Order: sequence, then C-alpha cells, then structure tokens
Amino acid sequence: MLPELSVEGHIQIKNQLRRAACKRGGDHCWDKYWSSLRLFLLFRISKPELDELIVEHLGKENVALHNHLVLSIVASASQADWGPLPHPHQGQGQGQGQRQGQGQ
Repeated sequence: MLPELSVEGHIQIKNQLRRAACKRGGDHCWDKYWSSLRLFLLFRISKPELDELIVEHLGKENVALHNHLVLSIVASASQADWGPLPHPHQGQGQGQGQRQGQGQ
C-alpha cells in the first residue's frame, strides 16, 4: 500500500525511493534520480528521457512509487497557504526619479 498524499506521506515516499535507489546503486543513483526529476521539472529534459532515467536509477519496480511521489509533491503544493497574490505594479510613480540620499 502506498503512503497517503500529504507532507508526511511525501517524506515517506521520498525515503522509500531513496532506499530503493541506494539499494540499486548507492547514493549516486539517488542523486542522479533527484537531479533528473529536477531537470524534468525545469523543462530541461523530456518525459521519455526522464522515464529512461527513472528505470535506470530506480528500476521498473519503483516507477509506481516515483509516480506517487510526483502526485504527493503536487498535492502538498496545492494545499499550501500561499497567502494573497501581490498586486501587479502599475507604474504609477513607484520607484521613479531619484532615491532619497542619492545626489541630495
């Protein structure tokens, strides 16, 4: 059974994946997996490239756990209280002209 989609569940899943990667090839495999996931999220590698790297670093048996980790990250982010969005700057005199203490 997979852990729940919560912050605690996210930590459990991450720890399970770390153990699986370390069992497969040591800390190096975990670091490579985590770096690959980061690169994918930054649009630097494609989904097929990520899929290949996941199997390489975690094994096919852990693909479902990887998918669950991604879901837990999204669930955690969507539950976060980010507060109100800032108002966009309208260019109405804010920050224009000389600053106090400069040239005065």
